[in-house]
Amino acid sequence: MSILELTESSSHDSEPSHAQATVDIVAVHGLHEQARETWTDPASGTLWLRDLFPHRAQNARILAYDYPVQSLISSGEGSASQLLPLATSLVAELAAYRWHDNGMERPLIFIGHGFGGLLIKKALVHASAHRSKEMESSIYTSTFAILFMGTPHRGMEKSFLFAPNNLISTVNRRFLNSLLRDSPFLTEVTDQFAPVMKRFTIFNFWEEIMTTVGNIRTFVVHEDSAAPAWDIDERCGIQATHSGMVKFKSKHDSGYRVVHAALIRYQRDALSLIQSRWRDELSQRSAEREQQATELRMQNQRQSSPAQKLAMGCGATERREYVVPHASTNFFIGRHVHAKEAREALGPVEEGPAWRKPKVLVVCGLGGAGKTQFVLRYAEEARSVYWGVFWIDASSIEALDSGLASLAMMYGKGSTPPSAVHWLSTCLKPWLLVFDNADELDMDISRYFPPGGNGHIMVTTRNPGANVYATVGCMRLSGMDPEEAITLLLRAAYPEPEPQTLDPTRRGLAQAIAQRLGYLAIALAQAGATIRNKIYTLEVYLHHYLGHRKLITSRHNTSGTVHADTITTWEIPFQKIAARQSTEYQDAVELVHIFAFLHFESIPEKIFRRSWHDLPSVSSTKMSYPRLLQMDGPWDEEAQARFRRAIRILYDHSIIDHDPDSETCSLHPVVHQWAQERMAETDQMKWLTCTSAILSHCVSPHLEASGQQFRRSLLPHIDACLRELRFHCQTLPDTLSRAAEVERFASVYAENGRWKHARALQQSVLDLRRKRLGRWHEETLRIQQSLAHTDWNLFEVESAISIQRAVLITRWWLRPSLKHWLLWPPWKPTHIEYCLALDDLTLTLWLAGLRELSKRTGERAVRGLIKILGPDDPRTLNAMFNLARTYLHMGQHQISHKLLVRVLVKRKKLFGMNHPDTLMTRNELGMNICAQKMRLAVAERLVANVVESRKQILGEEHAYTLWSINDLAKVLCERQKATQAVDNLEAIIPVVVRTLGEKHVGMTMTKSNLARAYVLCERWAEAETLLTGLVDVIPPRHPDSIHNRSGLVHVKIRMGKLAEAERDCLALVDDVECKKIIDPDSPRAGIIYEQLLEIYQLQDRGAELEAVRKKVPSIQPPAAKKRFDMLPVHRLLRRESELELFE
Repeated sequence: MSILELTESSSHDSEPSHAQATVDIVAVHGLHEQARETWTDPASGTLWLRDLFPHRAQNARILAYDYPVQSLISSGEGSASQLLPLATSLVAELAAYRWHDNGMERPLIFIGHGFGGLLIKKALVHASAHRSKEMESSIYTSTFAILFMGTPHRGMEKSFLFAPNNLISTVNRRFLNSLLRDSPFLTEVTDQFAPVMKRFTIFNFWEEIMTTVGNIRTFVVHEDSAAPAWDIDERCGIQATHSGMVKFKSKHDSGYRVVHAALIRYQRDALSLIQSRWRDELSQRSAEREQQATELRMQNQRQSSPAQKLAMGCGATERREYVVPHASTNFFIGRHVHAKEAREALGPVEEGPAWRKPKVLVVCGLGGAGKTQFVLRYAEEARSVYWGVFWIDASSIEALDSGLASLAMMYGKGSTPPSAVHWLSTCLKPWLLVFDNADELDMDISRYFPPGGNGHIMVTTRNPGANVYATVGCMRLSGMDPEEAITLLLRAAYPEPEPQTLDPTRRGLAQAIAQRLGYLAIALAQAGATIRNKIYTLEVYLHHYLGHRKLITSRHNTSGTVHADTITTWEIPFQKIAARQSTEYQDAVELVHIFAFLHFESIPEKIFRRSWHDLPSVSSTKMSYPRLLQMDGPWDEEAQARFRRAIRILYDHSIIDHDPDSETCSLHPVVHQWAQERMAETDQMKWLTCTSAILSHCVSPHLEASGQQFRRSLLPHIDACLRELRFHCQTLPDTLSRAAEVERFASVYAENGRWKHARALQQSVLDLRRKRLGRWHEETLRIQQSLAHTDWNLFEVESAISIQRAVLITRWWLRPSLKHWLLWPPWKPTHIEYCLALDDLTLTLWLAGLRELSKRTGERAVRGLIKILGPDDPRTLNAMFNLARTYLHMGQHQISHKLLVRVLVKRKKLFGMNHPDTLMTRNELGMNICAQKMRLAVAERLVANVVESRKQILGEEHAYTLWSINDLAKVLCERQKATQAVDNLEAIIPVVVRTLGEKHVGMTMTKSNLARAYVLCERWAEAETLLTGLVDVIPPRHPDSIHNRSGLVHVKIRMGKLAEAERDCLALVDDVECKKIIDPDSPRAGIIYEQLLEIYQLQDRGAELEAVRKKVPSIQPPAAKKRFDMLPVHRLLRRESELELFE
């Protein structure tokens, strides 16, 4: 990768020197040609940027960025992580090139051809994100304009990408898929560029002549992809092919005059604007430095005491929080008596900071009685008196867990349901928590109630037995008051402002309908919508209603008269919609069939947009999918308009709710149930299969960071879809295509920390693929790797090692080509997949405490990946980090430090300071410095900064945040700040219990570090209690057991329990000498002998003392110490045989 100057000055020309140039024009090539070749006409040899454009007269310097296309496409990656190294290199090299000739403030104009335009976009996003770094941010500040020449903003044509004779068609299919229209990769690049694009002047060009590839003629990048409908760009087509559109042989060629004029205009306008930007930039930096200095001076003044923080509970901000998914209906009528009862039952809202048990009010009634609408209206009217109102979908255990976890993450309190419950229980500002649709009979919702705080809880349910949860009463909503019911029906039917509700004739007709519908609010609203849409008039509605009801009761399994009365109100308009043959009405019918198998709340429109192009490619037939998704072409304004028309039909008929701002749809639970029950069993299976395919194809296999929030929103829909699949299928998965869908669902579970759910799905997929495809198939290996990763996060290390070892052996045999068998030595392969499998195993062996094996596998992985991918590839950096961590815990501090610094520099450049990988590296570097017992203040600052960053990004109760707090405690102990370490660790013990559990390795780590801090504080009794408990937890043949028991001996010596200390110490000597659990020559073994000498010396037992000295002459009894060093507990192996896996 390098910067090429296409207008280099020489002694015999009159070109501008670097210092004289007023603008830099930077050309970036695409995938099919190299830097000079891209811009050169092959017949005449004319390089138009040099030979035609008047750069001398314009004082312009022409540069080209050359990057290795083959290394990009050969890896088969399509994610932004593969584009990012190229983008960061472009920024770094261009900034350095300009710095050397004092041209950092010179205006920049970019020209990008094809893929090169995507690279420019990513580079500018990277530069804008590093505003604190003057070199990198200078590119962002100085860029005035971009000419995108056939850039696939929305993707390249599939017919070109997969043409047999295409030059790049032989690369990994995954990379080609990433360039298809609206792929997650391209969506991520576009989403990241959108916030900064208005800063630049943009000109989009597209090709107007098709390219011939073999026997195929096609556009490479269609007009709507090369020139999207942006409101800030200029647009123009060029009468040339994709390759020819950037090769001009004369000034009369099509498109040249437009390009020439644009460059001249942009150069003329850029100088003053960029100078103004730089003045603003320098002024802003000066102000930021002054602000930082002021904040540092005021930092101690701003810190509040723990008591003050406890009093605030939820934080110091006075902002009111209202987290409710939707608003109440405009047709809400009455319920004044019930509202008064609710206010009286819950009582006044207490503003003062006082901890009390929450009051619980249960609102129960039939489905459709208006429970949710009643509580919504209550919450809207009371939101001004509560500090926070929070709404949780309680329709299932999965929905409850997901809702509470999202609430915890929203406020930075972790990512688990207990985190949200604990946060509210300590919140002393008034809050209202609503559990909606808690209908499942076997679900104990009370375990999700905060035990304290300053709040009220409302529960809506169809289950009358839920009154056991109430502490202030249970309100039962049934039919509405007859007069209010008549008014609701007429308002829904005639929303115009005329006094229709007062017409006696109409009220009489409405009274008969309302009585027939049992005065149920939802049925009345739906009947009103049917009349409003002129399906039936008020006069004839009841007659037709009775006919439909009779048909429904004869054809469907309805649960009672009331249920039949209710669902008939939806069946009437739905039958009318289904009878219409126009496209939008048929689309509406099919959408209802899909919605029936998703969760009824907050269905994102993105589900359909994300699966737009993928679905037809997964099957040879399109008949199983909605016709809406069988459209050819992109998801453009026409496609979106068609989708919205179908949505509007359903909304107008009150079958769904639609929020255009959040782009989500919702159904009432009763409507959702009706939508399923009205289908025959065969149709249910057909549409369930279709829904599962649509949902799974929303999940990118690369799990790009930009889509994480969207994937999290899919969790309730994945839960609902899997629940239906388990009900309808004897085994899940039952086919290979279904296995692919379940695999993607599992990846979303794993990404969001639902490891046990993910593991169960991954194991089922693995079982099927082993049976159908065999253990050597690539898809089988892929799911094995995912399963091992999940086991790692569950700390099921024995299982993870077993799986990863099997994958490694298979990768040893499965080599990409014969060439890899001929490389010497053949028994040490170095292809990418094998090296990545080695790296996976390195990490797990480190966690298991098998450090020598971890070192050997890690060194081989790093050597291989550097050779194939280079030292800067993110996968190579990951392997380097894992090896560095192993070196650290083997005591090889210098080489570990060198690797960690190298990885940190690269990761900061690639990902930024607060990326999870960068934070992990910063944390480990801090612990490396601490282990060397030098520059401890630097170590404390590094780890403390990571703790704060993880609190803000991951939440206070995330496992990685707790890990960093443990590491910070170790550093504090080294700095003789044991009291502070004790305070920190004691504070997180309840959090670890709540989020990880008593038996989790995180709890063992925390207790181990706390025991060490207690020793330094001479709190011997507490230290003894903790260490004695750990003896029973750590397997006796694990090395960490020796360290823990040695620490316990130290404590007992200090407490004067010499007999117990001697017994335990002799047992340790036996484990070292006979069982060889640790090396008899290791420092830890020497400490054990020192402890034995100290015990004998304190008892004046000269004979025993002399015997030990003769046995180990190098050991001397130590002076009395207040501390002991206990190495971190990394993993508690389930069985002793685990240590023999690789012997």
